[in-house]
Amino acid sequence: MTYFFVGEKKKILIETNQNFVTDKKYPLIATFPITQIATTKSHSIFLGADGSVYKSNGESYEKLEIEEQITDIQSGTFHFLALSITGNVYSWGIRCLTYDHLGYNYKEKDDQLKPRIIPFFKDKQIVKIRCGNYHSFAIDKDKNAYAFGYNSNGELGDQTYKMKAIPALVHKNVEELYTGYSNHNFLRTSNEELFAFGFNYFGMLCDGSTSNQNSPKKVILPCKLEEVKKLLPGYFHSIMLTTTGKLHGSGTSPECGNQANSKEFAPVLALKDKNIVNAAVGFQYSIALDSDGYLYYFGARSSTDWEKMLNVQKSAFRVEEEISQLMCGYVFQIFLKVGGNSLEKDISSLQSGGEGYPFDTSINGVGAHKLLLELRTKKPLNEIANSLQDCTKNDIEVFFSWVYTNIIYDRNAFEHISKKLQLGTLNGLSTDFAQLYDDEDSKDFKILVKDPDEDDENDDDDDEDEEEEGGFEEIPVHKLLLQARSGLFREMFKNITNKSNKVTDYSGKSIESLELFIKYLYTGDIQLTADDDPELIIEELEDAAEYYQLTDQNQLQILLNSLK
Repeated sequence: MTYFFVGEKKKILIETNQNFVTDKKYPLIATFPITQIATTKSHSIFLGADGSVYKSNGESYEKLEIEEQITDIQSGTFHFLALSITGNVYSWGIRCLTYDHLGYNYKEKDDQLKPRIIPFFKDKQIVKIRCGNYHSFAIDKDKNAYAFGYNSNGELGDQTYKMKAIPALVHKNVEELYTGYSNHNFLRTSNEELFAFGFNYFGMLCDGSTSNQNSPKKVILPCKLEEVKKLLPGYFHSIMLTTTGKLHGSGTSPECGNQANSKEFAPVLALKDKNIVNAAVGFQYSIALDSDGYLYYFGARSSTDWEKMLNVQKSAFRVEEEISQLMCGYVFQIFLKVGGNSLEKDISSLQSGGEGYPFDTSINGVGAHKLLLELRTKKPLNEIANSLQDCTKNDIEVFFSWVYTNIIYDRNAFEHISKKLQLGTLNGLSTDFAQLYDDEDSKDFKILVKDPDEDDENDDDDDEDEEEEGGFEEIPVHKLLLQARSGLFREMFKNITNKSNKVTDYSGKSIESLELFIKYLYTGDIQLTADDDPELIIEELEDAAEYYQLTDQNQLQILLNSLK
């Protein structure tokens, strides 16, 4: 099955048959905002915007018991890893006694279905986690890579073929590790060299041989390393996508995209004239997305499917939305995350403090917006300033980056600031702004809305007091949010004096529609009641989005289409 994620609130299920994808769509509603997906052979987990993790069997969701905020989730064939905001690594899964893929001495029973902290990593300051087929890696802030799990093919790259129940340092100067539903991996070093190790029976390591490698071997590339956009290991194959939009495959056919096996990356000939913008691999199949929005499938997606996918096949539907995450499941599942959350994109734009939304405060020379600092920390500005007065400019910049983007690019600096402020549970941007919508006391601006059904007897009277008495209603809002989300408001506020705290709406829409539209600006969601006329509301929201120059009208349109 295929999931199209609409914003971070709703998703559309596209039904699949045994050998291809139909264009039949069904609505499937998620009750929490989703930012990431990971899937094993048996089920999937979802990372919520608030850092919570949920598991799903495709029909229902269950929140997992993890006490701290999670920032990343990864999956192998039978196990999951989760990375917390404090650098702790959690693991859980099935067949644990067979593959030793939990990262600690586990002798209880074959299945461990509850996440547990891997003790080895408690003082290692882990910043990245990666899962292979039955093995895993964790990379610390100093670019050291630790490995654990199954190793009969040399997939840990430690010069042995022995499994490791406890993580061990195996590689240094690691910039990135590329893993998948595979027993082989690619490793990119800090000095921009590419190596591979592990299972190589069909030549998927791209080293010119078909011998397994238990230590990193240099990869033969058809292009410069800086031109490699994606490296995707599958079970018997590897896929590479270049920055020029070309797809290459190695390993066994048909998974590599060609009719013959290849010990080096070879162009996928059926797609040589296409501009490929994204790609993903599953256990024994691959998918690619071109710039026109069409998906291409090749490979065998089950043991009974060998004859079905010998040739590259084109999807029956066209993806018109921007895709930011393309992910295959183990078998029969393809996940598409549509764009990003437009709210988060708009809020991140405020970090520049541009002409339309200048900073109104600063701490140690680093500019910011008072509303955002107080919203994200749940602290008053004076307390924030006092707590951070001795912090370095770099640490404050790291923290402010999280305030505006939810991204932590220096974990040590962020933890230092967090301790200074004594922050508790941290929310995602979407969660914080949804809560801000209900905070009437902090709203600093009003939109005056004329009821279109009321006779206007004061058309020629511009006095504001008379306007309010003549049938105008007020919608309280946060000025900064409107500046970030609406091009019209951003330009309008440039010409409004600081003393003015209101503006009149001339869109002609009903107050009910405008209230729904404003709530969407905060929450990224639209909820209709039983009394609403869906057709009328949808039409007015579409017009309001165009009139107010919503920064991402496409995302709203996707959401409205799901309501029809």
